[in-house]
Amino acid sequence: PAMAALGRLYQKDGRFDELAELYRIEADQAEDVRQKVNKLYKMAEIYEVQLGKADEAVAAYKKVLELQTSYLPALKALGRIFGRLGRYPDLIEMYERELSITEDKAQAVFLLDKIGWTHEEKLGDLENAIKAYRRILSIVPNHLPAIRTLAKMYAAAKRWNDLLDISELEIDLTKDQKQIVSLLHKVGEIFEENLGDRAKAVERYQKVLALS
Repeated sequence: PAMAALGRLYQKDGRFDELAELYRIEADQAEDVRQKVNKLYKMAEIYEVQLGKADEAVAAYKKVLELQTSYLPALKALGRIFGRLGRYPDLIEMYERELSITEDKAQAVFLLDKIGWTHEEKLGDLENAIKAYRRILSIVPNHLPAIRTLAKMYAAAKRWNDLLDISELEIDLTKDQKQIVSLLHKVGEIFEENLGDRAKAVERYQKVLALS
């Protein structure tokens, strides 16, 4: 009761350094793991939100995860801090840890999209970005946004055979005839200009004419 009363006073008076220290003492004294996690998480939140001490917050959230590796609020908090600080490899690690505990397909796709985007846009790592989007297709094989992103990446990486495969997959999944015509034309160009296969290029262009 005395600790709780002191905590209320520190909170009311805005004495957040002392409040954080109080939570640290309570965490050290707690015998139950859930109580330790709860107190350490509160301490971390104060460092992050009220005191703006990112390094201390990161250390505290990591202590939480040492006790409970799948504690989602701490994973999300670390991801938030790493994103804000531009610590992108650490951010990807947090996404991967969150991915390892999710059983929801939509959430897994969302996290893999974040991983792929971070690799490409923030780290300039096209190969690992491609791997992330391929992982999306291993979960949802007909995921058109991932297929279209991979097409863009394969073109940038000059991986023509992979680009052909993913374009053919998009053709199979697309219902819009104009889009199909556009994709067939693109495939024809790849055969003609990048792979030097005129016969296959002609075959695709003939399909375009038949549909136009």
